Amino acid sequence: MSAPKTPTEEGGDASIDGCFDVGCGTVSKLTPTAFGSWKLTVLYAFSGGQDGTYPLAGLIIDAAGGLYGTASEGGDFDYGTVFKVAPPAGGTGSFTTTVLRTFRSIKDGIYPFTGLTFGPRGNLYGTTYEGGYTGGSRA
Repeated sequence: MSAPKTPTEEGGDASIDGCFDVGCGTVSKLTPTAFGSWKLTVLYAFSGGQDGTYPLAGLIIDAAGGLYGTASEGGDFDYGTVFKVAPPAGGTGSFTTTVLRTFRSIKDGIYPFTGLTFGPRGNLYGTTYEGGYTGGSRA
């Protein structure tokens, strides 16, 4: 049985500009070994571009082994992303990453620092740290 797959806020390629020489974060898997230790496997390293930067929250998993999470910054507008990391077809090869949502404006919300949860019919639910301003008056 494998341990849960987890994101790390930093790590990955330390040469990426804008990630402070420590990398932009990773999605990794810890697997127990026969000797009582744990083997770490990096499934995905964030580039700091469209895929996002600094995944602060945990992941959720679907029935097919797809992992869903948020990156607190990065994406097209540097306000964060929602991503999916999917296992390879047939169980061999590389995991693939898809950006499901790029946060674009303060109106829609920015900086998703928390994780996601599944809802009815496969919907994903989450929160953002800032945003939601509609320009209207506050009651």
